[in-house]
Amino acid sequence: MSSRLPFWTALLASLFILQGMWWSLLLWRNSDTEREIELKVLQERLQRAEVQMDYFMEGAPVESADDIRREGWGSMQPQFPGIVLVPPAKLQVSAKEIEKLNSEQSRQHMMVFGEASAFLVIVVLGLGLLVRTYRREAFLALQQSNFLHAVTHEFRSPLQSLQLTLETIIRRPNPQRARRYADNMLEDIARLESLVDNLLAVGRLEAEPFRARTQIVEMKPSIEAILDHYALAHPAEADRIEIELEDGLVAEADSTTFEPVVRNLLENALKYGEGKPVSVRMDQEAGYVCLTVSDSGRGLRPEELPHLFERFWRAGDERVRTAPGTGLGLYLTRELLRAQGATISVQSAGPGEGSSFRVQWPLASGSVG
Repeated sequence: MSSRLPFWTALLASLFILQGMWWSLLLWRNSDTEREIELKVLQERLQRAEVQMDYFMEGAPVESADDIRREGWGSMQPQFPGIVLVPPAKLQVSAKEIEKLNSEQSRQHMMVFGEASAFLVIVVLGLGLLVRTYRREAFLALQQSNFLHAVTHEFRSPLQSLQLTLETIIRRPNPQRARRYADNMLEDIARLESLVDNLLAVGRLEAEPFRARTQIVEMKPSIEAILDHYALAHPAEADRIEIELEDGLVAEADSTTFEPVVRNLLENALKYGEGKPVSVRMDQEAGYVCLTVSDSGRGLRPEELPHLFERFWRAGDERVRTAPGTGLGLYLTRELLRAQGATISVQSAGPGEGSSFRVQWPLASGSVG
């Protein structure tokens, strides 16, 4: 049914336009007909006036006929509105009356033209809105479908990896490889935990807006602890992360949001970094504590930048989805930061040039709470 919606929308719009054109044509012709009828009435009135004037002039002397006609018309004129006597004593339809009829006809024509134009504009705007809504709904449906497939894949991959590792341990016990097996399992569990955390957090945001509890926080120890924990949970990625955090920076922030914010930015940079190093830097700039996570990988096209923090949105063509992920991480990050008065922005020089995400918390002064 949805695939036939554009056809029925176009058909309905065409019927509305044809009906509007037909109605406008009828009104236009009615205004012309009304003018013709009024002119006919005036012509008939003129004929009656001339007949009555002929009766009045019977037996009048020829040499004074014009004067008598003018005197007689003076008494007859109220009976024939719109008829005037012009020199040399000739009856005709008033030019003002003709002008009045022409003006009324022009006014009705303009009214019909204006109403038809307004109707056409409304129909076109309505059609455009319907098409835009349909396309938006179709895109959202595609996003939702891709999201469900992505979530299924994101769950299945680590679960299959865990199952395979456990089966290997059971069938072929090897103490020398136990550590590597354990690291792989911990990484799969961390991946599952990250996905579940994002889904639960977004669900809570949808149910009720997040209420941040800001306080004065010393930033380096908080961010450093999260990075250390991430490196332990993802030993295979730890060597790619380059860290440079400035000492002594204090911000007004909600420290409970640091873990999902840093984790999502790191996962995004590692995912699209194409195996290259990822930089995590923290410094101070213009009254803000700034955390910058940069990569030198895939990069972003200019048209992708406005949509980057939308829910379910992921880089690449939505119709040919190849990028991993659920499209919730950056959306969750923005919402958590927005609730505490912080901001996030992104810069990219283009495809293949990497990208840089920058978070800004208001700089605080005073002792740490």
